[in-house]
Amino acid sequence: MASAELQINCRKELNRKGRKEDARIARRTRISLRPLRESLRSLRFSSYFLQKTPEILYHLYNSMTKTFLLFPVLFLLVSAFSPADELADSVKRGGAVYTSTCVSCHQVNGAGVPGVFPPLAKSDYLMGDAKRAIRTVLHGLEGEITVNGEPYNQQMPAQSHLTDEQVADVLNYVRNTWGNKGPALTPAQVKAERQP
Repeated sequence: MASAELQINCRKELNRKGRKEDARIARRTRISLRPLRESLRSLRFSSYFLQKTPEILYHLYNSMTKTFLLFPVLFLLVSAFSPADELADSVKRGGAVYTSTCVSCHQVNGAGVPGVFPPLAKSDYLMGDAKRAIRTVLHGLEGEITVNGEPYNQQMPAQSHLTDEQVADVLNYVRNTWGNKGPALTPAQVKAERQP
């Protein structure tokens, strides 16, 4: 017991002398040693934390093992099968189909030819009904239609030679380009509309 008290008294004396010495040095050099003391305290805290890190990690691992292990796996699964990625891939494939099949009438920018071929860019007719858009591509179109308030009366030939995936892709392209924003269409939806 006596040695413990002696150690405590020695620490107090050293602290007292250290403070007097700090004050004397500070007066002489006109600097404050407070920032130095604070950084030393933080250094002591960080060394304590470093000593305790394995123990802290062990407790975290034991208490939240399932969460920490399952979260990255779930994140990877969700991101790997993300509908946004599927839509982006479909739009990319649809751009190629559009270039080879549709661009001659509806133009590169989707603006069409005024009074002759209707625009696809910001088209109320295209975006208004997905099933009608699928049927138009598959079976063609005859008769007068109104697109963005303008009448059009030109025949559109059927594109039934395209596969279900190609029709879905080209429609995803035109429905998500030039300011259009629509949900993804699938080959299954095209197949359902293919039967007249």
